[in-house]
Amino acid sequence: MISIFEYIVLPILYLLGIINPITLGLLLLSDGPLFRTPYTLVRMIQAAFRRQEIPWIAFLVSLIPLFGMLAYPCQMMYSATEKQSKIARLIIYDAFTRIGEHVPIWGGKDTYTEHFFNRIADRLVR
Repeated sequence: MISIFEYIVLPILYLLGIINPITLGLLLLSDGPLFRTPYTLVRMIQAAFRRQEIPWIAFLVSLIPLFGMLAYPCQMMYSATEKQSKIARLIIYDAFTRIGEHVPIWGGKDTYTEHFFNRIADRLVR
């Protein structure tokens, strides 16, 4: 859903002159939270009715542009602090590594940028 919005709807609106470049940039940065937050709110309501753990961490992380995709892995890490969920750790490390690899000019495999983002993931996991 987000991809359709980013790759089809927004460029068409921009090419038709309905939105300007600044609006296009802001929408590209904020479309993730715009779609993720209502989904997470629905999941919170469902969890409350089922008397399950409410995903507060997922909700808060989903609000962060670019990093909101890690909402549920972060929730998994928080919920499994005693078990140390290896899958959630793997997802978080992998996501931050990919961000470090894809930073224009400075990024790439085994660069300082990638290692910097790995350290961020390490702090988040601990």
